[in-house]
Amino acid sequence: MKRKSASILTHRLVVCYNVIVRQWKGEGHPINRFRWRIMERRGELSEEMLMKKKVVNDYFHSRLTGKYD
Repeated sequence: MKRKSASILTHRLVVCYNVIVRQWKGEGHPINRFRWRIMERRGELSEEMLMKKKVVNDYFHSRLTGKYD
């Protein structure tokens, strides 16, 4: 019984999170990495989102390689 109620609670939290993010960011914004990858494959990401991806990837690459600008 405890496991079932924990599962239901987790499900509700995930749904609430997705609804809140959808309301906050808007319809055209991916709410998680899964949606991000789908939108990226379809070419639905805006230029701003693609630029953010490049900035984040460059930052992590510089942290891993030790090469800073």
